[in-house]
Amino acid sequence: MLSSLPRNVVRDPIHGYIWFSEEERKIIDSPHVQRLRMIKQTPGVSFVYPGAQHSRFSHSLGVMHVAGLYALSALLNEYESHNGVYEIVKRVLAVRNWDEFLDLRQKFEVLRDIFDDVQKVRIAGLLHDLGHGPFSHNYEMAVLSDERLTHEDLTKKLIFEMKEYLENFSPNEIVKVLCYSFPGWERIRDVFMEILRKGGLKESKITEIINEYNRDFPRKCFLGAIIGGPWDADTIDFIARDGYFAGVKEYSMFDIKRLILSMRKYRYDIIPHERACYTIVAFIEARIHMFEAVYYHRTARAADRMLECILYYLKRSDTYKDILNFDLRDLTATYLPLTDHFIDALLEQEVRKYNIKYSIERLREKRAKIGDENLYKALLFFIRLRNRDLLKVAWPLTYELPAEISLSPKEMVIPTLEEKIRQKTLKKLKLKHEPDDILIIIDSPEFVPIKRVPYRYTEMSPELKLLTNSGELIPLKKVSPIAERIMEMSYRQFVRVYTFKEYRKPVYEVAEEIFKPPRREVSV
Repeated sequence: MLSSLPRNVVRDPIHGYIWFSEEERKIIDSPHVQRLRMIKQTPGVSFVYPGAQHSRFSHSLGVMHVAGLYALSALLNEYESHNGVYEIVKRVLAVRNWDEFLDLRQKFEVLRDIFDDVQKVRIAGLLHDLGHGPFSHNYEMAVLSDERLTHEDLTKKLIFEMKEYLENFSPNEIVKVLCYSFPGWERIRDVFMEILRKGGLKESKITEIINEYNRDFPRKCFLGAIIGGPWDADTIDFIARDGYFAGVKEYSMFDIKRLILSMRKYRYDIIPHERACYTIVAFIEARIHMFEAVYYHRTARAADRMLECILYYLKRSDTYKDILNFDLRDLTATYLPLTDHFIDALLEQEVRKYNIKYSIERLREKRAKIGDENLYKALLFFIRLRNRDLLKVAWPLTYELPAEISLSPKEMVIPTLEEKIRQKTLKKLKLKHEPDDILIIIDSPEFVPIKRVPYRYTEMSPELKLLTNSGELIPLKKVSPIAERIMEMSYRQFVRVYTFKEYRKPVYEVAEEIFKPPRREVSV
């Protein structure tokens, strides 16, 4: 598939040298991928851990690298019947020497076939985050959710628009890998069809694509598990990378190379070998530490909710009501300009225009002149963020709610509870005029120790299993007592009631009345 050896290389703090071919370089240099330099990987986390300034771009390069090694390792047991090939691939994995592999593939037919799969997974890993909008997942919550879309949906459509950069690679084959990843082809098939329709594809072409994906699924679905699964390349990279840049690499430490080398193709899935059981446990522990101490840190979540509010109000403002919109028929023209830098520049322009000088008091004085209430609220959050005047936890965080209160479905219950707390707080304050910034946000992120997904096309349970030398599967918890205790951790839901510091005390009192203890408090 490739004509040139990978003479291009970058130095990465997580994986060392990352090699890529000339054809891959053209994709990396496309505006679609370069745009990811201007989207932070963890925008809210940087308000707690100042070093977390890294971008989706470096993460995407890392996933490409890990996914390629992952695919080679996962297929390792397929090579044993081919004279000399098994040792060749082991050597390639050991030294990560892509030049040697590409050179030798010319001599072995099986290597050419295998390399096609490896190459598809590498490109899918590189492009898997193309669809992220400004401030990453916050854009998804504030904007895409209204359209019943996800960043994964936009990623697939953008890949179809990259034909001129993909050259020797079929967009269809790359999207196919992403469609087969978590949560699985059957679950997203109807949504994917609708994306293609809205993107302007003819019905006959859509039918042709869907039939092809259905036909190839049993044979190629294991490739999707490399990008999206319990121990996928995406998670391997972001846990290690985010921990490194946040300055808490001790929380995110696990043996990446050992984990990758343990992976094997088993029927339609990817399963780690039992010899790596303690590496798997370390990976799961690292994931838990990173979610509890970094991603779900109360201050990081406060900053993320404020970024989400900025996007929410901008989308609803008269001044910029179309600025966050896009056309699925041409995402390259209408979506690529949307980055963190774009939104920052837009709001900085408004601050300068009205001579606000990053002052809440001056902003309030200009409220009538601004004349757009939603723009005013967006600026209110923007200026507070600029002064690091963040939302505060008014009611203690908790792992579980009282039995009489359920936050499922959250989209129905949480807004009702937020408004209830807000109205009771206003009554308690006995104000003549309602403040413009009395905001109540209930943040309730969900957490499980590891993604549990059923093994495709089998009757096995979603229980995590390992592969033995004899080719049998055994539960992870049977091999490691530590793993058993970790995996028995119950489903947990963090619940925090946020408001600005001026209203913290009355909101706490109201939340106490509504939620009522007992609860187990945890400081994070």
